[in-house]
Amino acid sequence: MSYDYQRISLMRVDLMGTNIGDEIIFSYCYKYLKNLFSYCPLNFLPTQMRLDSWAKQVLNRSKLAFVCGTNLLASNMRTRKQWNVCLSDINLKTKFILCGVGWWQYQEKPNLYTRFLLSNILSKDYLHSVRDEYTRQKLLEIGIDNVVNTGCPSMWSLTEDFCSKIPTKKSSRVIFTVTDYKKDAETDRKMIDILLRNYDEAYVWLQSNSDLPYLKSMIDIGRVHIIPPVLEDYDQFLDEGGVDYVGTRLHGGIRALNHQVRSIIIGVDNRATEISNDTGLKVIQRNKINLLESEICSAWKTDIHIPSNNIAKWMNQFAG
Repeated sequence: MSYDYQRISLMRVDLMGTNIGDEIIFSYCYKYLKNLFSYCPLNFLPTQMRLDSWAKQVLNRSKLAFVCGTNLLASNMRTRKQWNVCLSDINLKTKFILCGVGWWQYQEKPNLYTRFLLSNILSKDYLHSVRDEYTRQKLLEIGIDNVVNTGCPSMWSLTEDFCSKIPTKKSSRVIFTVTDYKKDAETDRKMIDILLRNYDEAYVWLQSNSDLPYLKSMIDIGRVHIIPPVLEDYDQFLDEGGVDYVGTRLHGGIRALNHQVRSIIIGVDNRATEISNDTGLKVIQRNKINLLESEICSAWKTDIHIPSNNIAKWMNQFAG
């Protein structure tokens, strides 16, 4: 019997970041890709660093190279460096395949530099997976049409059967999040006041270290219990059950859903809005925070629609 253990490279945004949301996204990308390529050795490379000669050698020796999740695409890739690629990288032998990647904010049409870069650095032989329809449309604008909207890999397990086990009524405890880089102290303080008024106990998970100073600027933190910015600690707390999630951190909420915790996302950017439009994820826009109390106190079913056919189509192209 002959074996061909071909190397696979994964580009990771979480390797040099401080936002644990990126770690959450990658954990699901890794879960599915590891299952697809269970017999292949995996390389990990950070998206934020320029590709040096060593990284390019690693990529060119790889059978496939995946870019894993989050807001890595933008209309001006010359200035937006969350994925730090440039024209000198278009000669890579191994082209990149997108896995649950999204577009950074609502933007104008991609500029000439971006169109040329993405058209030459992304694989033309494989379908790309993007996290929402807005991202797919932005790629179609520049002629990249081998793209399917799979939703974010962090949501691929949220099937109808799985979601049917999520409570429909308010719990006695709540865990919430705030977002240091999307501050609106007046509205976020209203959110926290609503939570303290409607729950017996309130906990806050710090998805980033920088969330704590922002929280302190709004409330007496002695009124809430703090879960540190460690994903394992958050998972352990969610597993205890008897809690709702409410907050501005999109993937803090999606992680809670994966632990069958009833969740309400407070939308602060295009990510939550577009994912909600595509999947039915429960989102209240921040400028409509007055709707939060009635949603908390109402009974409702978590009704999420995952594009299962697109997910299967994307994954099946790697079968064998």
